Amino acid sequence: MLTLTNRLLTKGDTQTPSVTTGQTQPATTGPSSPKGSSAELYTSSGRINGQSTSSNSSTESYSPSDGVTESTQSRRCSTLPPTLCEASKEITEKFIFTFLAVICTDPTTEIFIGTKFSDVWASGNISFPLIDIPDITFSLNPGSGKTFDVPLTAVPSESEFKQKVNTSVVITSDEEVVVYGHQRCHGSGNHRATAFRVRRIEDLGTEYWVITHQSKGTSQVGVVATRNNTNICINGVFIHTKMTLHKYETFYFGGSYDLTGTYIVADKPIFVIAGNSADKSPYPNTDYIDSFNKCLPPVKDWGKQFTLVPFPPESQPFTAKILSSHDNCTLEYVNGAGSHDSVSLSKGEVNVLNSSTVLNISSSERVLVAQFSKGRSGNSRYGNPSMLLTPPYSDAGRNEFIFPVFRLSEDNGDETSYITIWLPPASKTLLDNKTVSWNEIGEGTDGYKILQTTLSSHGFHTIHSSNNITAVVCGVGHYKYYTYSLY
Repeated sequence: MLTLTNRLLTKGDTQTPSVTTGQTQPATTGPSSPKGSSAELYTSSGRINGQSTSSNSSTESYSPSDGVTESTQSRRCSTLPPTLCEASKEITEKFIFTFLAVICTDPTTEIFIGTKFSDVWASGNISFPLIDIPDITFSLNPGSGKTFDVPLTAVPSESEFKQKVNTSVVITSDEEVVVYGHQRCHGSGNHRATAFRVRRIEDLGTEYWVITHQSKGTSQVGVVATRNNTNICINGVFIHTKMTLHKYETFYFGGSYDLTGTYIVADKPIFVIAGNSADKSPYPNTDYIDSFNKCLPPVKDWGKQFTLVPFPPESQPFTAKILSSHDNCTLEYVNGAGSHDSVSLSKGEVNVLNSSTVLNISSSERVLVAQFSKGRSGNSRYGNPSMLLTPPYSDAGRNEFIFPVFRLSEDNGDETSYITIWLPPASKTLLDNKTVSWNEIGEGTDGYKILQTTLSSHGFHTIHSSNNITAVVCGVGHYKYYTYSLY
């Protein structure tokens, strides 16, 4: 059964008094000032340096080169070790981003970097251009990845809301890499974890809408400029401001309210991340909290076809939000029992629904879809919430992924990871270069099958398919939970 609710989130909404900030002035010093010098753009205050599953179906074996849609044979140095490659490989900026606050007494923040392709070496640096933190260098063998600790000074604090912060992270490399962020808390009562894939500079845009959830804790958003003199306008129920940011500058804002529906537009590409530092599960019978942060896609990368599935391991009910950036947007829903519903949305309007089964969504316009896990029970696990930006599977653009499984550091060691894939018809897939058994948990439109299996250990995994796929990874602990999508 579906329950549907529409909300139009605009500046004039009178649900709660709005919070308005004044005009933020451009920095008076250029971003080329040396980090750690007295000529920094701005300074942060109050920071201290820290620091096999049973199945119903399976796929046939195949070679990863079968049906590959993107040729890798011409990539430079693809089959030679770094010492034999040409000495002048160009190292360029691939990612500019920021983390958000994680609220606990003993937090860990990590970056996973992996090669984008399984037949190339990659090397580069992690740098913090506006903070006096030494660069971190990395060198990756073909088809591998590594995890790096991030100092606490590179993570914002909620005390810095509605101002610029020195928390941008820049990753440069000589080949294409993938980057994921992870944050978790340690110690009794600090049951929080989140993970997200970082979007490349070339995948950023100029128009965003915020989507998140708030029933407790603090909603938060970070906006990072990738070029000098970037003019940005932020317009929502709780904030309305304009500013100019220079390259690497981050504007950080949030509060104890839902920032879903906040509109952010810029004249140059920007990075936007949104989440909640310690939200309560949307399920009313569960009081457990968890954090979640996600890199938001620009409007140009939203989708029209989605299949939402309950979160593993117990397939608990979920809440979803669907946000439209266009007027006259028609949504069609079909749930696992064959029940049909439809709704029309205006620009900036959000449709909130609840479901306990697989849910297919078709839209006449591109929409942004987020799922929020409800309370979990069974197997002695508790009900921490999590946020997933559901990938539009019909827009899948890749057939090969290297991705991490992060350690949750649960006190009782109760940790399991899952991968769910949206597999096109007549496709074959390999997980860690092996044929594995998959559970079929649902079907999408156009013959897509939704398959799921567990992932062993921590570290990283690879998946290859004969056709482009999307996938979701979930890390499930006794108390902690994180999820992110592969796209």
